[in-house]
Amino acid sequence: MTVFFDFSFYHRPMFCFAHDYEDYVARRGLYCDLSKLFEERFIEDSNTLLGAVKRDAENSICDFSINFNKKYMYPSGNAGNKIVERLRQQLVTLENAS
Repeated sequence: MTVFFDFSFYHRPMFCFAHDYEDYVARRGLYCDLSKLFEERFIEDSNTLLGAVKRDAENSICDFSINFNKKYMYPSGNAGNKIVERLRQQLVTLENAS
């Protein structure tokens, strides 16, 4: 699932192709409704996907992807440093508990 969020940084056209969506949701479940998340870019059949890809083939930038990125990605900077510091804090906590 995270591939959508990661790919949105490129601002390229993206689609959610879910030919077995209902079956997948019934068997495994999802933590968000992809049909609502992707709206008109949620596609359940290959003919519609092919048409959408052809339509967007020349677009190097996609407003949907830009808006998706703005809505769901929260750049905070220094992520690597923050992760290392958090791990360091957890190790100190574990050492103090021993």
